[in-house]
Formats: sequence, structure tokens, C-alpha cells
Amino acid sequence: MAKVLLVEDSSMQRSAVKSFIQNGGHEVRDYENYDLAVETIPTFDYELCVFDIETTGSTTVFDYIKKIKASGLNPSIIVLSARIRSKAEEELKALGVTAFSWKPIRERDLLDIIQENLK
Repeated sequence: MAKVLLVEDSSMQRSAVKSFIQNGGHEVRDYENYDLAVETIPTFDYELCVFDIETTGSTTVFDYIKKIKASGLNPSIIVLSARIRSKAEEELKALGVTAFSWKPIRERDLLDIIQENLK
């Protein structure tokens, strides 16, 4: 069982993805956006993160990943997106994103990606 951090602004998507992750036997902490998730940094103990590329709030996925890395943390990171520009994908890979999953998300596909990315 892994501890997973989930950030997704759509309550419907967040609920579904959280259920998928829990069905895989993992513990999940979820947030609506990165502004709220910033509180996790001081006590961050997640092995894996599942992040929506676009959420509400002023903090972006790029900002949040930089904060995690600046704290010396190195979790596996999966980014969810309905669409992504190649430049954004390159930037995210450079920040340490280990995988991408495209929406709509299927449970088995997400669980396979999670398993592949757990350290």
C-alpha cells in the first residue's frame, strides 16, 4: 500500500480517481487545487502524486512540483490531462514527472500506471 497525493479540481473526477486509487489498495489524500495542497509540503510523506494539469487557484502544477523538489522530495508524479501541449509535456518531464494519463481515465489503466511508477 502506498500513500498517494491527489490534486484534481473537478469533484466528479476527483471522486472517481480517488476511488480507483483506493480500489488498488492505496491510501489517498485529495485536494481541489494546489493552493490547498501547499499545506502538505512541511510534512510531505507521499510516495506517489496524481496531479491534474489544470486546476483552479493561483498555484499551478508547475509551481507545486517545483516546491516539492525544492524541499528535497522526489515522489513519482503522474499528471492527468484531457489534452496537453508538447511544450508543457517537455517542461513537466524536466521537472521530474514520471508518467502521463489521459482523460477520460479508466481504472485499470490508472492502476497499471501507478504500479509501474511506485518506487
